[in-house]
Amino acid sequence: SFSNEPYTSPLTSPQGHSKWVDGFQVQWDKMRPALKRAIDD
Repeated sequence: SFSNEPYTSPLTSPQGHSKWVDGFQVQWDKMRPALKRAIDD
């Protein structure tokens, strides 16, 4: 069963979730200029 798994998914653990969101934000900030250029072209 899932309840006794030692691993908690990033989406269910608040700390893991915020870490995941921070990582995603960094990736998004890197990608956004390229995306804007692609859209504007």
